[in-house]
This record gives sequence, C-alpha cells and structure tokens, in this order.
Amino acid sequence: IGIVFPDTAVIGRDPGDLEAKFQVIADQINEDDGINGRALELYFHLPNPLDDTAFEAACIDLVEDQQVFAVIGLVVRTNADCYAGLNDTPIISTFSITPEQMEDYTTAGITIVAHPQRLIDARLQALIDGGVLVEGMKAAAVGGVEGEAAHDSYIAALDAAGLDVVADTLVQGDGQDLVALTNEMQTFTEVWQSSGAEVVLATWPLTAQAILIGYNNADIDLPFVLPEGPGVN
Repeated sequence: IGIVFPDTAVIGRDPGDLEAKFQVIADQINEDDGINGRALELYFHLPNPLDDTAFEAACIDLVEDQQVFAVIGLVVRTNADCYAGLNDTPIISTFSITPEQMEDYTTAGITIVAHPQRLIDARLQALIDGGVLVEGMKAAAVGGVEGEAAHDSYIAALDAAGLDVVADTLVQGDGQDLVALTNEMQTFTEVWQSSGAEVVLATWPLTAQAILIGYNNADIDLPFVLPEGPGVN
C-alpha cells in the first residue's frame, strides 16, 4: 500500500512522524491476520506540496517500481489521476476528487469529499428515514441564486422521493439589505402558506437567516428543515 502525504514542513507545519503513525495501524491489522489473510506492507512518499512533479514522481515509483495494490493519502489537485486514471491503481484521497476527474478512471477513486448529488440524496433520505419528510407531503423549497444548481437538484430529488413541491422560491439578494430581504421573505411566506405547503426545506445554508426573518415577521407555523451544512437539523 502506498502512503502519500505532502511534506508540510516546507510550509512551516510539522505533522509529526507520519510513517510511524501509519505503521502502528498496519501492525495492528497484520497482527489480526491482515486483510483477507494478506499482510500490509507500506511504502511512503512525502512530496513537496508546492511541486506537482514531486507528486508525479511518487506515483511513478509506487505504481511502477513498488507495484502497490492501492494508494492512500492526501493527494492534492489532479495528482490522483496518475493512479486511477493512468495506472489502474485504486486511490483513496483525503483531498477532493471531482466527478469530472472520476469519469476517466479505470478503477476506484475514493475521496472523503462526497459527490454533491450523493450528499443531497443522503440528506433527503435521512429526513425521510427520520419521518420528517414523507411521501405525498407538500413541500416548499427555498434557496439562493448563488446556490441555484443545488436548489434544482434538491427539487428533482424531492420529486423522485414522491414529495409534492408546491413552491419554488429563490432569495435574490446577498442578505446585506435587510429591508429588501424582509420584504422578499414576507412574499415567500405568503406563497408557502397559500400553496398549502406542509414543510419548508432550505437548499442553501445562507438562507437559514432569511427564513428566520420570514418566520419572525409572519404568522407561520410550518416545520423548517435545513439539510445543508454540517448535518441534517
């Protein structure tokens, strides 16, 4: 297994002995008979994070010389492509790998930064599993123009889950003009109520403040859910 992490010492940050930290994990796995009976053997590279050629050199060494099965680590920018796109070597990176990058991969490209659409599907499923959203429920969706793409994806996902999106509202401003925002939210709350919405779902984190302004200035009693952000609230 290849381990690749930037040598952050060159930018004044000392991560400690990364090799020793990973070896502790590998030793514990090996003491438990490894993975499917195979012991882990680690090969380390700590490339200069400011030098793309150092990451490419690490890739060549790991896949050609060491012939590793897979690589794990913080592989910055598009350097993950060298593994899963060019050399058929699975890559598990704690740096983001875009869906566009993965389209050309011949093997697994894994990142802890989730695909935006999969996040939307997972968040809605959590709300459904928790009984907050149910099939047939009338929902009002509210987002911001800066997050319109995600807003449209939420509406499509709500439709696919069997909810009835009865109001589609987008906050136009940036929230700095509170008078304009208050007037806009007054209009929105009237739309939500007249449409028969049973729940208001925010598709953009920054709309939370706007919605609270709308709720505070109107006689409205609807559940408000904000699936965007650190979790499903």
